[in-house]
Amino acid sequence: MVNYVLNYLDQLNFASILIRIFMATIAGSLIGLNRAKIGQPAGMRTHILVCVGAAVVMLTGQYIYERYGMGDPTRLGAQVVSGIGFLGAGSILSDKEKVRGLTTAAGLWASACIGLAVGAGFYFVAVVATMVEMVVLTWVKGWEQKLMPENVQFHLYMETRTTTATETVMRKLEKMGLKIDGVSVAKKKKSEFQKVVLSVHNMGKNKKEEVLRVLGNMEEVRCVKYTTET
Repeated sequence: MVNYVLNYLDQLNFASILIRIFMATIAGSLIGLNRAKIGQPAGMRTHILVCVGAAVVMLTGQYIYERYGMGDPTRLGAQVVSGIGFLGAGSILSDKEKVRGLTTAAGLWASACIGLAVGAGFYFVAVVATMVEMVVLTWVKGWEQKLMPENVQFHLYMETRTTTATETVMRKLEKMGLKIDGVSVAKKKKSEFQKVVLSVHNMGKNKKEEVLRVLGNMEEVRCVKYTTET
């Protein structure tokens, strides 16, 4: 009985088409919901459309092959894998401090691949891949932050009144477990403040936001921020 059902679903028929489209919708929903919760522009609708679209492409390739007895059913799927890049690139944002959206772009690409697997009737791989992607998006970030310090090397720009104040800040950073790799100090024109750029190596597990908060609360510091300039 089980073998009969599996063989039936491997064929291109009304039931198998509905099941494959439904599975692609569920997979895209689960992955997209995770992205939507953290405010990413590519949310549920985007991931559903990508996953279902990829499944439809794979189903169409199989239909053309079975209906006309010619062609390669994987050819259309290959175009999805290469063509999804434009959508992934659109979800990546870059500024001076960091690049954002790489995980979302990778998630979109993986969703397209899951859709291809569903469309081809490779149900087991599609289910397992969806579960793995959900684990990666939901829990791996927390594990990664626990295992690795955030942004091992970075540069801090700040403004202080005196050299003594700068030395006080450096001692504070060292107590937090950060190593000072380099210091650049320049007197600001027509100002009593001097600008300082510190090259910092994060030896512990300090969050960037926590470092900014601690330094920002110091009386010796007028302002502090991260910079790419050295």
